[in-house]
Amino acid sequence: MANKEIKLNTISPMFLTGADTRTPDDLRAPSIRGQIRYWFRALEGANTPDIEELWKLEKKLLGSTSGGSQVSVRFFKAPPDPFDEGKDVERKAMLPHRSDPVERSLQKAIQIDTPFRLNLVTRPGVDVPPQVLNACAVWLLLGGLGKRSRRMFGAFNLTWAGKISTPQELAKLINRYISAQIDLKKLKPMPNQPKFPMLHPSHSRIIVGTESFDHEELVIDLFKGLLRTPKYLPFSKSFGYTTKDERRASPVIAQARKIGEKYYPILTVMHSEPNGPINWSKVKEFMNDASTRWKCVEAWGEWR
Repeated sequence: MANKEIKLNTISPMFLTGADTRTPDDLRAPSIRGQIRYWFRALEGANTPDIEELWKLEKKLLGSTSGGSQVSVRFFKAPPDPFDEGKDVERKAMLPHRSDPVERSLQKAIQIDTPFRLNLVTRPGVDVPPQVLNACAVWLLLGGLGKRSRRMFGAFNLTWAGKISTPQELAKLINRYISAQIDLKKLKPMPNQPKFPMLHPSHSRIIVGTESFDHEELVIDLFKGLLRTPKYLPFSKSFGYTTKDERRASPVIAQARKIGEKYYPILTVMHSEPNGPINWSKVKEFMNDASTRWKCVEAWGEWR
């Protein structure tokens, strides 16, 4: 039996609630499994753009309602410090860029530096599939958990990947993990817009900022410096929307990663259907403006 253990710490406030929406919920294995599935599709979709073929592979590795998974996901909160009881939750602003204190939306959150353990466990005689390990690593590099996880909240540390001293090293690490599953030499061209988010280089782009910030300062700069400026505010639906009948998550995943004591922005975009009210030209402009503003280095993709 293989057991891959990853020690994690939160590096930004995590807004994750259960049935009681007023209280942060413990992180649960199904939430982690959902992230691994999402990033598995994003990675393997570039190699297998046929949805039916992709679904067959996903079922084989991660299971379905008709069959079990090769990998069990177990997630534990590390034992708390006996002198720190009750301090793993605090109130944080979900919208720190707003000037009115009422509109900043103070919510209880799992606080920074809360420790967890993630275990990927297989049946006897079966190794953890490399595609699953890569998907987990790419999620930890690019994504997060909970509300506002596409707006620089709900992220984990990078210490599991070894020492990272610069944003340039982080960009190379991202490229390495994605390239481990997407072989550019074997990749087929994809001229049409994909039907789901994937990291095919022709329809995705990942950039890493070299400008450093405090966490809240970075979130504020994302909104006041980019998303809420006159150039992009009229196109707010291009960056995610919710209507009575439909919800579309933002095609831009804006996250923050900590190197040393400072935070650096990472932006991931995946160009896919449906279009709806999304103005993809504006999304491209946004990525270019963010790259200039934060002096970004390219980590992956050519969608620009």
